[in-house]
Amino acid sequence: MVDKNNWGGITTAVRTEQDFDKANIEYIEFWMLDPFLDGVNGRVETGRTTQNNTTGGKLIFHLGTISEDVARDSRHAFENGLSSRNQQEDNAWGRVTDEPYLNNAFNSDPATRTAQDVGLDGLPDAEEQTRFGSLVPNTADPSGDNFRHYLDASYSNAKIIERYRDFNGLEGNSPVASGTERFTPSGSIYPDNEDINADNTLNELEQYYEYEMDLKKGQLDVGSKYIVDKIVTNPENTPGESTTWYLFRVPIRDADRRAFGGIEGFKSIRYVRMIMKGWAQPAVLRMVNFRMVGSKWRQYPARIADDNLIPTTDPQDNNDFTLSVVNLEENSRGSVEASKSPYVIPPGVVRDRDNTSAINRQLNEQSLQVCVENLRDGESRAVYKNAGIDLFNYGAVKMFYHLDSRVAKDGELYGFLRLGTDFNENYYEIQIPLKVSPVFVGMGTDEVWPEENTIDLSLNELYALKAQRDRESYPLTQPYPQSFKQVGRHLLR
Repeated sequence: MVDKNNWGGITTAVRTEQDFDKANIEYIEFWMLDPFLDGVNGRVETGRTTQNNTTGGKLIFHLGTISEDVARDSRHAFENGLSSRNQQEDNAWGRVTDEPYLNNAFNSDPATRTAQDVGLDGLPDAEEQTRFGSLVPNTADPSGDNFRHYLDASYSNAKIIERYRDFNGLEGNSPVASGTERFTPSGSIYPDNEDINADNTLNELEQYYEYEMDLKKGQLDVGSKYIVDKIVTNPENTPGESTTWYLFRVPIRDADRRAFGGIEGFKSIRYVRMIMKGWAQPAVLRMVNFRMVGSKWRQYPARIADDNLIPTTDPQDNNDFTLSVVNLEENSRGSVEASKSPYVIPPGVVRDRDNTSAINRQLNEQSLQVCVENLRDGESRAVYKNAGIDLFNYGAVKMFYHLDSRVAKDGELYGFLRLGTDFNENYYEIQIPLKVSPVFVGMGTDEVWPEENTIDLSLNELYALKAQRDRESYPLTQPYPQSFKQVGRHLLR
């Protein structure tokens, strides 16, 4: 039985853009297989236990600045600083070198490898037993840091979870290759090092935002905290036993996040830490397509109200407004129960191909998704992006809209597009009334992307409208015309 008061975590450095405001990072997103599967496919077989997890626990993410000091001794530990010739110092956690960090390589003398490749505690097993044997009795590896390759001979009948149980161990994970083995039983060719982001300094600050998910059997579903989609499959090789993948989308600016260490804003997000705690039984979380999701599109924060209505003085709340994407490979099923249409390619759109690959493959096709709740009469929500496009050589503008709603009726909502040099004074605006797509099994392109929801307008109509305004010497500070000009189903201003 696992002690639910214990916790375990892994940390990685953000090696791309660390200014999340600049990159417009909106979400942490990943797919997770249901960790509470019944039957043989849900058993956690670690070599020590074989059982299904039924109790659950918490999954927590930290974004910000995370301490790299694993041993909490304010000393930079690195394996290649350990050898019989180097200065070393013992502490409560083991042994650490006094040498300065110079390079990321082991000593060229193979005889020193066994003295260096001992993990971040700086101790081989024999010394671990001397130092910590009274705390962890009857154990050959009291620090629990030994490495074992997944093809090790001791795993004769082991399954995959057990085979990888010790693969992340640090002691003995970089042996000298003899050239006689069928494979090199190593996990890394580099010395283990507390410096995660390779900036040659040991960060000890803890300043981060925390996002918590409570994973319980029977409580995972679309609409639960951070779960936005799911896919249920029924493998042919195991008839009757279905599996479910859940799409988690964690908004990093979520109002429920907690701040620690005085962090302010998202200008410097250098590390990500994932923690599991409160698990009373062994668990395996299978997570794929883990990514930070950003977009060139951003939420428009200012108010956009109908000029013909009396404006409200209530502040605009953008917490009811989310921006994300849907795509062909992940959202092509839809859900009648959730009133969510399947994603299909818009009519006339051809999927791009990956020209950088020798394999002739198609790229994923996706569209922008804007979700709004409790939209008040006369108000709008918008997204924007900056673009430097010269429309002189273009003949028309075209945009596809799709509307899912359980409460709205046809024509109650309008989609609008603004093209111009700024957001609220110098622009052309095109509006169309939107038709709600009823959700049913077998929806096709015409049902998902009805022609009534398509902006398809010649740019000459916009040029003519501007010329007409100039002939009438209409004030440039007021929208023209005041109540829109209708061209087919389009409303222009």
